[in-house]
Amino acid sequence: MAFNIESVPNQAGKPAILLRLAWREGKRIRKRTVANLTKFPPEIVEGFRAVERIDLPSPRCFLRILAIVATTSIL
Repeated sequence: MAFNIESVPNQAGKPAILLRLAWREGKRIRKRTVANLTKFPPEIVEGFRAVERIDLPSPRCFLRILAIVATTSIL
């Protein structure tokens, strides 16, 4: 399992920025959207992408870091 931040094109305008969980089932890659990051400022999304590039021991570490960054950006 791995977390990815993806930009998905929209017909309505700017692309949706989604945090997705990806895993493999046989030959297929399955994806599940965990969070919609579209309303976050671009600087925060870039911070999320920087965290994504770090090799973390487990996907839970990634979620914890994102939660901390998101909480501190809201405050």
